[in-house]
Amino acid sequence: MLSSRFSLSQLRGILYRYLHSEGSHAPHIALARNRAMSLPDLFLNQAFLENSSDRELYRTLRTYYRTTGGNRRYEKVMRKEIGRLREGLLYLLTTSDDLVTMLNRLLVPGSRYAIAGLKRAFFIPLLQALYPDRYSLWDR
Repeated sequence: MLSSRFSLSQLRGILYRYLHSEGSHAPHIALARNRAMSLPDLFLNQAFLENSSDRELYRTLRTYYRTTGGNRRYEKVMRKEIGRLREGLLYLLTTSDDLVTMLNRLLVPGSRYAIAGLKRAFFIPLLQALYPDRYSLWDR
């Protein structure tokens, strides 16, 4: 189970101060947010996930992660586990679970949607796209 020494309210405060401080990270944040916000149109929607072929879903995910500079080692895992990955993405779209529960189900080995080789860095952009005002840029 994932945990933090900070409460949710403390984490929000830290994030708020970070996002509203001046610095060189501002352009990167805007780019990451814009990229994340394009995901529902690209593939992070129920119709696409339910109707696309495994090959189409894999190619779309691969293209997305390549354009974001994502780790290419995910490609092999995505191809091998595309069916389970589809289930996990549909779970993210339809769940009312809180962030900790979602991450536990996606990342803790042996949990329902966990896929060996796909870590936080894989799922964080997806969570940013689905919940941009609640979980945006939570990555550490």
